Amino acid sequence: MIKRLTAAFLCITLIFGLSGCQNNYQDKAEIAKLMASYTQALISFDKAALTDLTAWNDDSYYQEFYRAMDEQELIKNNGEKNGRFIFAYYKQIASTIRAEYDPEKIKVKGDTATLENVRFTMVFWADICKGEYEDAESMIKRINEEETRETYRDTITFKKTNGGWKVVRADSLKDIKKFIKRTPKLKT
Repeated sequence: MIKRLTAAFLCITLIFGLSGCQNNYQDKAEIAKLMASYTQALISFDKAALTDLTAWNDDSYYQEFYRAMDEQELIKNNGEKNGRFIFAYYKQIASTIRAEYDPEKIKVKGDTATLENVRFTMVFWADICKGEYEDAESMIKRINEEETRETYRDTITFKKTNGGWKVVRADSLKDIKKFIKRTPKLKT
């Protein structure tokens, strides 16, 4: 009788353990898909997509980044011509972002997860900001010609919510956000 109870207990434990592995695998797959979508939203400078994919732990931390993604607000604060120029600058810089990471490194613990050693690269924008440009096209051409790249390393943190997994922390945005502080000049 003891052997039967022990065998039954071990079978139940194994079944629950295997279902936990399956859930972990599904969570990792969902997070890998989320990370690909998140990276694409950054590259395409898509505020709506980024908003859907994130639930920032400290929303105020990211507000400046979101304001830079709002062309109408940039126009309102900088005038039509300058606002469009600044937005074109931000969008073109964002288009140079590349992310490298190993989805196998996703670590899930309950309803939180992390992906360490994410490497973001983007065009080195500081020299681009030193120039004055006739129009957005000449500035975009300059960005496309820039060969120097910057690298940011990050650990991305995820949280499972009612709507699925969301990005809740990405410290690299603190660094990437620096390019928002400086913009090139449009000749008048």
